Amino acid sequence: EICALLCGLKVAEDYRAGQRLIEGKNYAENAAFFREAFEVGRRYKIMNPDGMRGTYGKLIYLLQDAANEKVRDVLGFEVIAP
Repeated sequence: EICALLCGLKVAEDYRAGQRLIEGKNYAENAAFFREAFEVGRRYKIMNPDGMRGTYGKLIYLLQDAANEKVRDVLGFEVIAP
């Protein structure tokens, strides 16, 4: 599911780059984009506590799962920014 979400984010941002990601499965090449996208969501929630009530929890669970060593090996990078 994490890989599908990352592919969807990249396709929404840049269709051709998203196609290359889907074909090549090189997630590490787009690590900066993914980290920034998740950071924007996190900061939005901090600035707007009434918004994203249900989806923010899902984002946090997703990031916790992505911190798993097996998932990091598949993705080739750490999703959570240091």
